[in-house]
Amino acid sequence: MKTTLKQPYAFNEAGKKSYNQDRIYPTIENADAANRLMMVASGFGGTQQGEEAAQMVVDSFEDYFIKSKPTKKERIGQLYINDALRFTERKMQKHINENPEMSGMSSTFALVYINLDGSATVAWAGNSRVYQIRKNRILFRTEDHMINMRQHGKSTIFPRGISGLEPSWASLSTITDLQADDYFLICTPGVWQSIDDNKLLPLFAPAPGTGDAGAEKILDKISGLCRAHANTNYSAYLMQVETSPFAPISNIYEDHKSSSRSGSVKGIMDNERANINFDFKKIAIVFIPLFLLIGLAIMGYNYHKNSPNRLFTEQISKSENLITIGNYDEAITTLKQAKSLKATDTELLNKSTMLLQKAEGALVVEQAEVLKQKGDLLGAKSLYKQAMNKNLNNVNITQNLHLIEETLTIQKNRLVNYADSLFTKRRYTDAQTPLLHALYLAPADTAIWLKVNTCLVKIRKDSIPYVDALAKGEVIFKAAKEKAKAKEKAKANKK
Repeated sequence: MKTTLKQPYAFNEAGKKSYNQDRIYPTIENADAANRLMMVASGFGGTQQGEEAAQMVVDSFEDYFIKSKPTKKERIGQLYINDALRFTERKMQKHINENPEMSGMSSTFALVYINLDGSATVAWAGNSRVYQIRKNRILFRTEDHMINMRQHGKSTIFPRGISGLEPSWASLSTITDLQADDYFLICTPGVWQSIDDNKLLPLFAPAPGTGDAGAEKILDKISGLCRAHANTNYSAYLMQVETSPFAPISNIYEDHKSSSRSGSVKGIMDNERANINFDFKKIAIVFIPLFLLIGLAIMGYNYHKNSPNRLFTEQISKSENLITIGNYDEAITTLKQAKSLKATDTELLNKSTMLLQKAEGALVVEQAEVLKQKGDLLGAKSLYKQAMNKNLNNVNITQNLHLIEETLTIQKNRLVNYADSLFTKRRYTDAQTPLLHALYLAPADTAIWLKVNTCLVKIRKDSIPYVDALAKGEVIFKAAKEKAKAKEKAKANKK
């Protein structure tokens, strides 16, 4: 038996804005109960950039999940989501290379995918959210990924997203606690910024005399509140579970109690009819050991059943100690081994994901420190950003990243100033080298690329595409680095 859904409902509104940087999949007119993938994306980085980023994210995920790499696995996991991210990033990178003005485009996303084994995979990056709601209670809610970036002496907080310029990272949870009539609300920030949890839950309260409020009516209420309070775009999908292969624990318990009660009544009636005088001492001698054996068997079964969770807990405890003493490699290995234990405790699984994220982030920071000490500022910058993408946006990382960016900006400005002096002297060919070097240090500064092409125009040569200019800049940067190393080595030999 698989998990099936009722008819899903959605909205995708610009709100009080003249543009819409939100996108949903599938589109409203194509939504039906057969869809296993549903997602939202919220773009940022500029009006046009945000719109295109969100559109590329939903298009790329559709392409990967439905067309290019449809999975036959019973359940998708982190590797499949990571591959979908890389697939999306390659498309975005190609788009930025062909359209440099799109540099800075980025988008958050959140999705729910119904697996073949009946479970639900939830994945997200940034501050688009997923809620699982049952009987007017939130069972699960994603945590927002936010980055604290210090620029020009000011702290700016913005969501983590898919940009195409650097590898992104997504969180993932697999939900097996699914019951009929559970809701999944997938929404962009415009929704939850307008309606907090205390206002959201009453909307899911069942109508008088019914067991369910109705997905369409609930979404209409959410949309109405967003229309009244949202200051930005707002979009959402509301999915409702129709059937699930996972039996409700409470129902099993109630069935057991009912059968026990009915069995007891039947026994009493039989005894009364038969009018049998039991020898209770003999019964006790026979049945007490039997009950003890049954109790031990139940305990053994429960122990065996829960042993993966017990072993999983031990592995988590071990990994926490390893992280405390700074042994991040072994902590990562321990946590990855724990994943193979097939634990069923959702809370434990979420904790292991967070610990793995913490250990991987700390290891990246260590590697960044090494590169920084060696003078490889670009490599260190890339690693520090990876650490921030893993939600390790602490003050030290932010400060180190800020210092590196300031240093790279100073180097870039020196190169540009030197190129400008050569340009003034009409040494247009010579001016290209420092400009290309500077472009590699600051690839987002397209004004440098325009200066390179101005030099080429002056010497009557064809302009160079942005991608080719960046590649030439990398060659010049590496050559300068090797030259500096050779110079240091020669200095050391003289001593």
